[in-house]
Amino acid sequence: MTGFQAALEADFPFITHATESPLDHCFDWQSHEAVMRISSLLSFVAILSTAPFAVAGASDRPVTDQERTKLSEAVKATGCSGGKMEFDDDKGVSHPKGKFEVDDAICGDGKKYDLAFDTEFKLLTKKPD
Repeated sequence: MTGFQAALEADFPFITHATESPLDHCFDWQSHEAVMRISSLLSFVAILSTAPFAVAGASDRPVTDQERTKLSEAVKATGCSGGKMEFDDDKGVSHPKGKFEVDDAICGDGKKYDLAFDTEFKLLTKKPD
């Protein structure tokens, strides 16, 4: 045993081998499996908690050609153009029939906006993107 090892054991008696870590005596390695199981369970719960958001987007559908014509006119009336158009079939209290959404429309000020229209093509919201 070197002088360093002797001094180390004198200062830290819980270390008995040069390869041991102080954590070996602080952490019950037999419970490591339990920690891994809990970690896996928490990861699974986190993934499941995001599922409703993924499903919410599943009710969107592309607009029809007829809807696209009317929606383009409504977008133009707001001073905007372009953007990705879709119909959101999520029926909420404020939109019982669903709503049209236009993402990333470019408006007269040169900025992008997300627009929402009711089923009569009346503007509901205009949010900066």
